[in-house]
Amino acid sequence: MITANDSGSASDLTITTAWNDDPDWSAVTFTETVAGDDAALQVNGIDITSSSNSVTNAIEGITLNLRAESGSATIRAERDADAIVAGIKDFIAKYNDVVSFIAGQSRYDSAKKIAGVLAGDFTCAMCRAS
Repeated sequence: MITANDSGSASDLTITTAWNDDPDWSAVTFTETVAGDDAALQVNGIDITSSSNSVTNAIEGITLNLRAESGSATIRAERDADAIVAGIKDFIAKYNDVVSFIAGQSRYDSAKKIAGVLAGDFTCAMCRAS
């Protein structure tokens, strides 16, 4: 038995031999039992084909795992508001950390008479604002 490494119609096998004219091998024949085929589906009326049953290019961010030869399915994707809020809060916290760090590096400590490495750097817009 010979099988292709990949799936789909683009992975069809072609077998050629150098011994077709040899009388000892004339009885050897090959039969294709299963032809390579692509998965075909429609998403919102748009025809899509895929060389495998795992379709990643139909809906951005979603993988469709096809498990039957025919039928229909309804997919419902919802926003995860809690994850969005957590991401925004995390971004704000990290932004504030950066602003505080830059402000600390642009200060002049008059008691210790020490300037931060960014003190007096007028190319730093955040430094001028602090």
